[in-house]
Order: sequence, then C-alpha cells, then structure tokens
Amino acid sequence: MDLNKLIIYELYVDKFAGDFKGLTRKLSYLSDLGVNTLLILPHYPSPMIDGGYDVSNYKAVRFELGDLEEFEECMVECEKRNIRVIVDLVLNHTSIRHPWFIDAKSSRQSQKRDWYLWGSDRSRLKESRNVFPRLKPSNWIYSEPTDSYYYATFYPQQADLNWDNPQVFEAFVDIIKFWLRRGVSGFRLDAVSHMIKREHSESVNEPEVHNIIKRLRLCLEEHNPEVILLAETSGTHKDAYSYFGNGDECHLVFNFGIAAALFSKYIMGESEMFAAYKADVVHVPEGCAWAVHLRNHDALSFNPLPIDDRTKIISMIDPHHDFEFMRGNGVSMRMGSILDSEQIIKMYADLFSLEAAKIIYYGSEIGMKNEVFYKHPRDTREYVRGDFDWELAQSQNEDPHSILSLVKARISQNK
Repeated sequence: MDLNKLIIYELYVDKFAGDFKGLTRKLSYLSDLGVNTLLILPHYPSPMIDGGYDVSNYKAVRFELGDLEEFEECMVECEKRNIRVIVDLVLNHTSIRHPWFIDAKSSRQSQKRDWYLWGSDRSRLKESRNVFPRLKPSNWIYSEPTDSYYYATFYPQQADLNWDNPQVFEAFVDIIKFWLRRGVSGFRLDAVSHMIKREHSESVNEPEVHNIIKRLRLCLEEHNPEVILLAETSGTHKDAYSYFGNGDECHLVFNFGIAAALFSKYIMGESEMFAAYKADVVHVPEGCAWAVHLRNHDALSFNPLPIDDRTKIISMIDPHHDFEFMRGNGVSMRMGSILDSEQIIKMYADLFSLEAAKIIYYGSEIGMKNEVFYKHPRDTREYVRGDFDWELAQSQNEDPHSILSLVKARISQNK
C-alpha cells in the first residue's frame, strides 16, 4: 500500500449524511470525488459533551446514527468501492457515564477502580498539562461517592484511563478486534500523547506511550497486516515524528505544521516555512507517511509559527477573537471563512504537491464557511462542525472552475 496515495475524507456521520444509512447513500459522492479512505469521527454512544470524544460504549453505534447492522452494511458498500475506513479510537479517557467509570467511582474496592487515576486530594501531577483551564482549575475532579478525586486532562466529564494497568490495554485490544471484524481498516489514535501521566512533567509524550503503540500494532497485525494507525499528537514536529518509531509504531502521523505554514503563506506572504516542510516531509521511515490537511474538526493551530507571526496572523483573520481557541494560539474557522476561492484552490495545489497522505475535512472541498449561531457556543470548535452544504456541492459540481471541480482534478492527478 502506497500511503502517499491515500485520499482520506474526514467526516462526522450526522453532519455529512444524517446517519449510517445516509452515509451509505452518499458514498457515490465520495467515489466521484476520488476518495479511497474514509475517516469517521466518533460514532460511539456518548453524552456528546465533547463532540463524541466522551465515549460511553466502545462496542456500539450512537443511537442517532443507526445500529451495528447499518454500520456493517456501510462497511460492505465502502469495500465495494475500494474505500478503506478508519474510525476514531479515544484512548486517553472515557465518559464518566461509561460503565467502567460508573463501577470505578462506586467503591474504592471496585475491580475497575484502578482502570482510572484517583487521588485523595489534588496534590499529585501538579505540573501536568490542563488542556481546558477555563473549564476547570485543576485536572483533579471531586467524586462524592468515595470522597476522592479522579483525573481529567480535558473536560471534567472525561475521566483519564490508567494505562499503567495492563487490563486497560487488554480491553482496548478487544475493542479493536471488535471493529476489525466489522470491516474497519484502521484507527485514528486520539490524544495519544496524553496517555501516560508522570510526576514532575507535563505528562505529554512520555516514553511509555511508544511502548503501548508498538504493542498495539503487533496485536493488530496478527489480525490484519494492512491495518492503519493514524496518530493525533501534541507537541513539536520532532515529538510528532517520534510516533513513527522505527517504522514499528504508527503508519501515519498528523503534520499540523503544514496547515499553519500554508495559511501563513497565503495570508502573510511567508513561503519559507512551507518550503522547509515540503523538503522535510519525505524523510519518514519506510512504510510510513505524514498525514497532511488544510483543516480538520478542531481549531486551526498556529503553534508551529514563531510567536510574533502567530499573533499577527490571528489578528488578521480573527481581529475580534470571536473564534479563539487554545488560549489564543488557534482559531475555530473554516477555510471559506478565511480565504477566497482562488486562495483555496492555490492552497490545495500546494497540498497535493506533497509526498504525503492527504486529508480533506468534509466541506473544505467546496469552501464551506463557519456555521452561524445566534449566540457564541461554549466550545468555538462548533463553528467548524456544521451540516454539509449539499446544495453548494451540487452547484460546484456543475461548474468546471469551482473549488470542487479543481480539487477533483488534483485528486485524479494524485493517483
């Protein structure tokens, strides 16, 4: 498999097509576009505190999206069209409504107690990163039933798992096998950098994380040697690169610097950074590739830019801080709300010039704009998670000079 030839289409099932039945009906659109891989964002049952990343059952489909039978039917139709399917796998935490956590919080003697991180107070892991400090002053969240605290890196409703407990590893191997049997071809490893916590550190990119990934990959390859692991990481470019290992960890790793460099090029006229990334992108272990994109379901991060450039570009595209995210280091904006059609087309040309797997976030191929809300959502990322605009797609499909038509042409040349 040539990973550089992958055209990965990232979507929320409900936002793109309503449910899995609808997604099955819309596969012809993806085939016509030239997509050969589908990245399905969380489809599991969830209270939906964090866009489905607060999972309450890893072996089912969220009710609004259908059921397992409809999921499997969709996988069969994808296979007929030679479309691989990657699903999100949330490793760092579960919802506090997951049966594991409900059991764990019920008693200090619970068999699931050690599946999570607990403390009698908030004194441990003080230097570990608090991703959402505006939502919680500490990562330690009080749990009344046992008069103790559980640990949560992200939302308070997302309890972090204890990956030092081998039972957690075994449970996820079982979950992975469950989805492989149902036609899945790969897994996006969400927030993988945060899985291990250690005192006197930020608890990000700890060495033990790499051992876990290597073991996961070995287990996967016993069942399907063609399975794909895609890592979503935090930290520097060097940190991200480490998740390839020696070609024995993840096959694909998100390269967030590419998007930042391209927006810098087309908004500020700074092309040096993109040129450097383009030269570097080919240097990966054999059997691996960077996964590059222009936008995704999260905020557009400008962390890879020098701080002065970061401040400047954000002030240019979001002067009133309406779409601010990540403590001012990123913005929740779709391409169509930042760039004009000509700029988007040129940016796609640059993206497709890279030797890498390409990811298209649903709606980006038609230049969709931000969702409109009457009042600001609690989480600004909701601005980039609106319903797919099928009328706009239809009109662009009939226009040979549209963003959609020119993206199709780029994809065709990529084969």
